[in-house]
Parts: sequence; structure tokens; C-alpha cells
Amino acid sequence: MHPGTHKFIAYSATVPSDRGYFNQIRTVRKRGGNNQVHTISNCYATPVTWSPDSRKIAYLSGCTEQEYAHELWMINLTHPVSVQLIKDSVITALKWSS
Repeated sequence: MHPGTHKFIAYSATVPSDRGYFNQIRTVRKRGGNNQVHTISNCYATPVTWSPDSRKIAYLSGCTEQEYAHELWMINLTHPVSVQLIKDSVITALKWSS
């Protein structure tokens, strides 16, 4: 299913655990239906962004304590396996380039 043509929203939801917090990377239809968890991040309130073709979501992970992210990940919703794109850099924001 192609999320962009079905008006999906991507977001991260912070979830408490016994080890602190983590984020679920989720999508939901614009009217609230079909809420799905696709992957997780260990950053608090991690940003997410859609690819230009609306098939992939990029998100940050690799956080320790209250520090910045050190990893950039991507998940393709048609083949839902997370792929690490960058590691060991301080990352404060992300945006797809067309």
C-alpha cells in the first residue's frame, strides 16, 4: 500500500519503559484509522520524515541519555526492514532531498 496516496501521517510516539523511554515509529490514516507501529528508536521524541515518493520514512536513533542522535535510519513501508544509513555522527535534524 502506498502511504502517500492514502493520506497517511508518520509520527513517533514516546513510550515509557523500565529502562527509560523509547519511540515507536508509527503511521496512521489522516482520520485516525489503521494505526501501525513499524519500528522503534531509542531517542526521546525522535523526528521522522517521509521520502519524496511517500514510500519510506527516515528517523533518528542511537541516543544515550539526553544527547543527540548518532544514527540515521530508514524504513521502506513496502519492504519493512529498517536500514541504518549513518552511524557515529551527531545528528540534530533530518530532511529528504528530492
